[in-house]
Amino acid sequence: MSILLKLVLVFLLVDLVSGAVHWAEDTFWTAETPVLGPVLVAPNLLHHEQPAAFVKFSYWHSNGQLLKVAGATAGGAALLGLF
Repeated sequence: MSILLKLVLVFLLVDLVSGAVHWAEDTFWTAETPVLGPVLVAPNLLHHEQPAAFVKFSYWHSNGQLLKVAGATAGGAALLGLF
């Protein structure tokens, strides 16, 4: 399998996982959820309640959790030999 195809597949996997996490935040968790609530859900709620608040922060602040999920997914794919 070519490296380009692997990169595309990993990108799609990361997109799927981040979308699933976002959906779970909206569906099952609240800001009071232990551990995940303050770290993942509270910023997500702010993003839904005040969309303009998202652009008040730096790129790294706004996308930190997504980048962590993407890194973990890519690392897992690498460990599985997919990348």
